[in-house]
Amino acid sequence: MFINHLFIKPIRVGVVLLFLVILSLDLGAQAPLIRQPYPKTWVGRVFLDHHLKLYVHPFKDLKATSTYTLMAGSAFALSYAFDASIERETSTWIASRATLRNLSEGITIGGGFPLVLGVPTLLYVYGSWRQRPKMRRHGLILGQCVGHSLISSYLFKALTGRSRPTLTSNAQEWQFLPRSWSDLIEDPSGPKRAFPSAHSAMAWSMASYMTRSYQNKKWVGATCYSLAGIVALSRVTQGEHWASDVVIGSLLGYGIGRFSYWVNRRTDHLRMVPWKRKKETSSKF
Repeated sequence: MFINHLFIKPIRVGVVLLFLVILSLDLGAQAPLIRQPYPKTWVGRVFLDHHLKLYVHPFKDLKATSTYTLMAGSAFALSYAFDASIERETSTWIASRATLRNLSEGITIGGGFPLVLGVPTLLYVYGSWRQRPKMRRHGLILGQCVGHSLISSYLFKALTGRSRPTLTSNAQEWQFLPRSWSDLIEDPSGPKRAFPSAHSAMAWSMASYMTRSYQNKKWVGATCYSLAGIVALSRVTQGEHWASDVVIGSLLGYGIGRFSYWVNRRTDHLRMVPWKRKKETSSKF
């Protein structure tokens, strides 16, 4: 417990702050967004505009939004009805299988920040080193997917206050709206921050974006969605989330990934610094 408070939590907070700083300061962009192109401007404005559109755009296409909401609501209702039984059966099944339990723990740890920060960083660094702007662009947009997923899921966590399976066996224990300042700033991985699963949202947003970007390569979608599904499943087998938390987190991430592809579909160049750089000469992946 002492080590957790002294090292682990500060490291986690530091990683999140570092990620947000990099996202805000380094992702300079010349991005023709939606119908009205942006001038060459600081990416903080671009990212904020993207995030606002993430909440506003659904109200501009009510037909599609209502269909998606109906599907998501049905999936949530179905999984919510069986949350307690799924958790009970899963915990009993995994408890007698030490190898699977350890594997599940490794997946849920690796599927967190190591995955969602490592993949975008690796793509960007390798793309820059090998002069492959398309790969570098994917790294930057995946970073946006992660940022949108983190902010959105943490917002819902604070508003719903659902207890994790590790805290209670009652799947219907919620605390809607923060009742105090301490409730509002509670650690996102805290015992009353179950809904939705941020791991699932981040993994599925990256999978959704990459699948959309490579629609003609079916193996990309199969691989990305399989990995995202494994990460989401590990959150249930580890007892960190109810099944409905993972379902909604995955759907949230899926929508964010598609949105990120759509909102950046006419982006012709992304750069690491806010000032101009020499024009890239290669577009090979």
